[in-house]
Amino acid sequence: MQFLPPPNADKVLALGFGTAGCRILSHLERTNLGIDNHVYMSCEKKDLDYASISKKVFMDIGFTGNRTPSHVRGMAQRYMREIREILCDAKLVFLISGLGGCTGSGLAPLISKMAKEEGIFTISVVITPFGFEKSKHFRAGVALRKVKENSDAVIIADNDTISSDKSQMAIPEFYSIINKRISIALSGIVESSGELNVGMNRLLDTITNRGYSVLSIGTSSSINKAEEATVKAVESVYSVAEPDDANSAILHLIGDKKVTANELETSTSRLNTMLGKGSLEVYQGFNTNGGDTMTAVLLTSGFKSTKFDNYDPLEKILSNNQMDSDMDCGINTELSSLVQIE
Repeated sequence: MQFLPPPNADKVLALGFGTAGCRILSHLERTNLGIDNHVYMSCEKKDLDYASISKKVFMDIGFTGNRTPSHVRGMAQRYMREIREILCDAKLVFLISGLGGCTGSGLAPLISKMAKEEGIFTISVVITPFGFEKSKHFRAGVALRKVKENSDAVIIADNDTISSDKSQMAIPEFYSIINKRISIALSGIVESSGELNVGMNRLLDTITNRGYSVLSIGTSSSINKAEEATVKAVESVYSVAEPDDANSAILHLIGDKKVTANELETSTSRLNTMLGKGSLEVYQGFNTNGGDTMTAVLLTSGFKSTKFDNYDPLEKILSNNQMDSDMDCGINTELSSLVQIE
C-alpha cells in the first residue's frame, strides 16, 4: 500500500482571503472550473457570509487598533495546523486576495510560502489597490514581492484598469461589480464549457515561469466591437507593464453568435501588433453568452516587472540586499500567556 499514490492527489483547491478574495471566490464557486474545494479565510466574520457550505476559516485576532499585516500573520500561527491540513492533498492551488489591506497582505505571502513548502503548484491571483488609495500602496508592494517569490505564477488584476466607470455609482455596488468582473474574466478563461475553450492546461502553459501575468478587460458595442474591445484590453496592459516584454497571451471573447471567424482573426492580429514585438504566442477562446456587447478578456504573461514594484521603494533601493528577508510576524500578548505554537 505504501507504493500506491495517495488519494485525491490531483485535487485543485481555491482559497480566498479577506473581503475581495472571498467575494471573487464566491462567484467562481458557481462556475464550472474544475475546482474541487473552495476555502474562505478572513479576520472578519462578514467576509465568510459569501461562502455557502464551503470550508470557512475565521481567524479571530480580537479587537485592536494596531492591526497590521505582520499582526495578522502572527495571529494566523494559531491556525497553521488547520491550514496545512487544507493544503495537504492538493496538487494545484489558486490563492485569491486583494493586496493593500491587512488581511490579504498578511495572509497571501504566508500561505503561498506554506504551499511552496508543501510542493503544491501555486497560482496567486492578486487584486491591487486603486491609484488614489495611497496608504495601501506600500503594503501591496511588499506583499506582491513575497507572493511572487513563493508562487509558480502570479496573475495581477489592477482595480484601476478593471473598473470602467466609477463616477455615478454607490461605493458598495462599485466594489461588488469590480469583483464580479474579475471573477467573470477568470472563469471565462478557464471554464470547460463554451464554443471555443481555453481550459486549465492552456492557462498553465501561458502563465507558468513567465514572470507576472496581467488580467485586463475591454468592452465594446460598436460595429467592429471584437477588435475595439481587444484594443481596450491591451491599452489597460500598457498602464501596468512594459508591453514589449509580453511573450504569451490568452484572448477570450464573450459576445453573440453573429461574431465571425474573420473578427476573431482580426482581433488576434491586432493583439500581435500591440504586444510582444509581434512574436506573441496567443491562445483564443470564445463564448456566445455575452449578448450584444462584446467583452474581451485578455491575460498577458511574460512581464519582468510592473508599476506595482514601485510601491516597495526599499526593495528597489536595496536590490535584494536585506540582512533578513524573511517575513515578520507580530503577536501582542502577555508573557505569562505564551504557549508553544507550531
